[in-house]
Amino acid sequence: MEHIVILKKNILDKILSGEKTIETRFTKNKCVPFKKVAEGDTLFLKAVGGEVLAKAVVKKVENYVLNEQKLRQIVNLYHKEIGVESSKVEQFVLKRKDKNYAVLVWLSELKNIFPFSVKKSYGAGWICCSSIEEYKL
Repeated sequence: MEHIVILKKNILDKILSGEKTIETRFTKNKCVPFKKVAEGDTLFLKAVGGEVLAKAVVKKVENYVLNEQKLRQIVNLYHKEIGVESSKVEQFVLKRKDKNYAVLVWLSELKNIFPFSVKKSYGAGWICCSSIEEYKL
């Protein structure tokens, strides 16, 4: 399966620089990508309002049902890989303590690609598709 992952520009920059190697999604409700992304899937990465700039392969995925203790455990264990400085772990946890689900996606084979545009996502932050071709403009 292929996925279009829409990211804030600063998050995409952290991924492209290698500073962030795990993409995370913390949500209140079960929604994509919870249990919808798998090892070996291809991710196309784009900034909000921008073009697709890179692609990566999913190396590993972990899905969690959260409580505050589990959230703290995850963030303390992986804060560096998810791009959170040690001094900002508590702030990161507090902003997400009302979330019930988490997906951690380990990125591999990250490559810059020739930029291209995709159809508008209308607020979706993650789109699953059988082929990126159906979303290209």
